[in-house]
Amino acid sequence: MPGKFGSASILFLVDGYNVLAGKLAGLGFKQEAIHEPTMGLGDTVEATTPVGLTKGTLTQTGGFFDTSLLHAMWAAAVPTSVQAAVRILCFGWAGQTAGQPFTGLAGAYTESYQVLGQVGKLTKANATHEVAGVVDHGIILQPLTAFDGDFTSDVYDSGAASAAGGAGYLQVQASFGSFTGVIQDSSNASVWTTLITFSAVTASPTALRATVSGTVKRYLRFVGTVWGNVSPSASISASASTSLSPSSSRSPSQSASSSFSPSASQSASASISPSASVSPSASLSQSVSSSASVSPSTAAGAQGQATVFCGFARY
Repeated sequence: MPGKFGSASILFLVDGYNVLAGKLAGLGFKQEAIHEPTMGLGDTVEATTPVGLTKGTLTQTGGFFDTSLLHAMWAAAVPTSVQAAVRILCFGWAGQTAGQPFTGLAGAYTESYQVLGQVGKLTKANATHEVAGVVDHGIILQPLTAFDGDFTSDVYDSGAASAAGGAGYLQVQASFGSFTGVIQDSSNASVWTTLITFSAVTASPTALRATVSGTVKRYLRFVGTVWGNVSPSASISASASTSLSPSSSRSPSQSASSSFSPSASQSASASISPSASVSPSASLSQSVSSSASVSPSTAAGAQGQATVFCGFARY
């Protein structure tokens, strides 16, 4: 909403870090287009021409020196080579409220970092941040908030659709498990389509910027999916086979012979040679194998958490 704002309305996030936790005494911003001198021999007037790059400079003063926050952020971030680090900054002057303006910067990053120790006072730190790259002016879709489950932001009415695309900014201050953010748009605030899907975040603090081309519909919202740190999978597939193959054979044989002669010699012979063989064999084999897969659509195991901010700038 239009009006005046004070120090309580400042927003300043860098790569997922909430810099205001350092209790800054001052924050300034200057935006400029980079120019190259274009005078030549015979010219009598100085002339410069934009090279197509913009530079944003943020100056913070009087932050409390803290080894767990400001010093950890800035001391190791001063570039030492020509391959300057790329960082993503989001800041605003009108409060942490959906629909309020914010400015996003992304590009080659450099800084100066100064620590000030004073007698009888807490140690302070000053820093100047310069980003040579893109400067986007947009609105806040999701103020910096902690969530422990899936959520959907309030709907923002832009008043009209636009045709030149835009850029989305995501800052994740803290997380546990995995987090995925999506910006959706709609022409009637009822039927929604995906406009931007940010990469999944599994470690924080971190920040992401993503662009989209073409039509951006009138209404916008942000949808977050918070996952736990356990994704179980179990599989069960049972198969059983049983075979029984008995075989048995019995082969008896018997022979008898008797002879009589009138010569009073009688001989009788009888032979019985029974033989029986029984060879039963039985085999029983059973195999069981189990496999099952479960793909839960919601978080499983430990509860996930994420502290996130999202903004969008129309082009």
